[in-house]
Amino acid sequence: MEEEIKKAAYLAARVFEQALRAQSPKLTGELKRSIKVTPVFTDDSVKFKSSYNEYGKYLDLGTGPYKTPASSRRAWNPKPGKGKGGIKPRFWTSIKQSTRDSINKMISDAFMKVIKTTLYRQR
Repeated sequence: MEEEIKKAAYLAARVFEQALRAQSPKLTGELKRSIKVTPVFTDDSVKFKSSYNEYGKYLDLGTGPYKTPASSRRAWNPKPGKGKGGIKPRFWTSIKQSTRDSINKMISDAFMKVIKTTLYRQR
């Protein structure tokens, strides 16, 4: 994979990571410090893998009567309130569309630059 794409992907991963850290619950800061985002490269795409402390998934999707399937994820809820018999979901791993657009643009711009350079070399 071209160096330009790798560089853009690692930069995009940092943007993604910062967005997650900004939205993570901050009681002790342990969850925030545990968040890592890494790019995963295939022949023709870049995906991102995130990891964080295991309890982060319970704060994200809730527990008990409030547990929400990942497929029903909603927008970030910074103040879910107190739950009775479980944790209310915060959806803190839901990234704003503007952040997603910014990440996608970084990657697509890098791919386009590589394509243009490759085509220019073939002339």
